[in-house]
Amino acid sequence: MDRIFLVAATGAALTVAALVLFFGPVVAAFVVAGSSFALMIGLIAISGVHAVEQWWRGHPVTLRRTKTH
Repeated sequence: MDRIFLVAATGAALTVAALVLFFGPVVAAFVVAGSSFALMIGLIAISGVHAVEQWWRGHPVTLRRTKTH
């Protein structure tokens, strides 16, 4: 786990450094903030889908027969 985190952190730092070198610090800051915001929205959406799935499994919907006569 520590090695995976180290690789991820190193990759993120190198990506930010490359963004700063190519586009400047302001654009890099907006890119990092935007991607963090998109990740946050994605995690909230996944959490919502998981909550709905758990609720759905706890409330089975069965077809009920009704009398028509």
